[in-house]
Amino acid sequence: MFGHSRLAIIDLEGGKQPMLDTEAGFMLSYNGELYNYRELRLELIAKGHQFHSESDTEVLLKAWIEWGEEAVHKFNGFFAFSIYDKREKKIFL
Repeated sequence: MFGHSRLAIIDLEGGKQPMLDTEAGFMLSYNGELYNYRELRLELIAKGHQFHSESDTEVLLKAWIEWGEEAVHKFNGFFAFSIYDKREKKIFL
């Protein structure tokens, strides 16, 4: 189980956490700020991802789905997160 409490700044309603992607089987708990989330969002949209919010939380989750651990190298900002991969039964912190 993941629990989360955060200071919500970007997309107060759309960035609720923990954030789930039931199709891909991931659960994310995140705090921080991705300065380049808008650019990453556009890159992910070009790759076919659809978004339901304007939050950097959802961008982080979709980036993880697209690039896995390599996504961390694309992030510009300050952050901490945990992500659970239900299919592999693994947690990344």
